[in-house]
Amino acid sequence: MRFFYDTEFLEDGQTIKLISLGMVSEKGREYYAQSCEFDYAEAEHHPFVKEHVLSHLLSCPTQFSFHHGQEMHQRQRGRCKGELIRSCPWRTLDQLRWELFHFVEECSRGSDTPPQFWGYFADYDHVVLSQLYGTMMDLPAGWPMYTRDLKQTLDDILFDHPGLEIEMPKNPEPHNALHDARWNRWLFEELVRFVSDQAVDPWVGVRHLDGQKFAEQSIIEMRNTFASTSSDSFTRVEP
Repeated sequence: MRFFYDTEFLEDGQTIKLISLGMVSEKGREYYAQSCEFDYAEAEHHPFVKEHVLSHLLSCPTQFSFHHGQEMHQRQRGRCKGELIRSCPWRTLDQLRWELFHFVEECSRGSDTPPQFWGYFADYDHVVLSQLYGTMMDLPAGWPMYTRDLKQTLDDILFDHPGLEIEMPKNPEPHNALHDARWNRWLFEELVRFVSDQAVDPWVGVRHLDGQKFAEQSIIEMRNTFASTSSDSFTRVEP
């Protein structure tokens, strides 16, 4: 089961603090939440985050305050009535990690493949996702320790077939985590259609867009390589 996600965050070169997270399953189910544990005042002093990220955050419909920072504090103190009707977008990190885990579990029910996470320029996204659960070793069982990057997939396809053009889907609201997650899903589907429609080597579609088949093929190639290579070329480290 594929999941397309995006995070918005505050980072200073040393730490990464989650602001919001959006995730869309390959079948279209969606999850979105905003952390109430990042420093809103600090975020307001970051020009890019203030203009492009904070401006997209949703307000709780049960609050009369138009200041997100005040809503966050009320949420942390347990005063938000929106929690009762699940209409409030603000979540503690404990709530968010629990809800996200169950979202992935429910969407994956009946699937014969483990979850795949896809992002766009996804290096920091994966760090934020992993740190929700602690270290990378603390990720839920069955979750991958990496995120597949659509940007790398796109670059690889164009590198293999120079001169070809791929029409990118339009993102109506960039830096909104849920809109970006939807856009990631749209981009994946566009790449699948492109590989299917173009008269290009079909191996490109297998290699870049189907990680499981690529992994299986890679294992076969590695075994063949090892079998045809002298054992003197390798160093065995005894336990």
